[in-house]
Amino acid sequence: MLATSLLVALVLGSTPAQACKCITPKTGALRSAQADAVFLGTVEGIRDSLKPGGGQVAHFEVEEAFKGVRTRRVQVTTGRSSCHTSFTEGERYFVYAYGDDLTASRCNNPTPFAHADSDELSWMGSGTTDLIDRPRRGWVLGGGAAVILFGIGFVWGRRD
Repeated sequence: MLATSLLVALVLGSTPAQACKCITPKTGALRSAQADAVFLGTVEGIRDSLKPGGGQVAHFEVEEAFKGVRTRRVQVTTGRSSCHTSFTEGERYFVYAYGDDLTASRCNNPTPFAHADSDELSWMGSGTTDLIDRPRRGWVLGGGAAVILFGIGFVWGRRD
């Protein structure tokens, strides 16, 4: 009897899952006005996010920056809800990202270049391609460790 009561309570008391509902501007121009960063770039790699809630971190090589991006390489995060988007490695996108950590979702609709609208295509050549080449983090950490080890070895060797 208890099991039946619990089953009835679960069925009657549950709410149906809701799909993502967005009020998304339809044109690239409107999405661009609302975004913190807008750029055209190619996905170089994708990894799982280590942040709570999961998602992806997509690493982009920026071809042309229209707003909020100054470096040649950026990373864009997504989440795992139905409202979050996913990227495909090697694909070229017009990306509209929000916040300091450059987050993209299905609601701000990163557009594969092959499906770009007339607004997006009209921007080509109007952005900047003069972007800063930022070394990859692994090289910086590895180089820093090498300098520290060299310094320790140098000091150690001079003790005699």
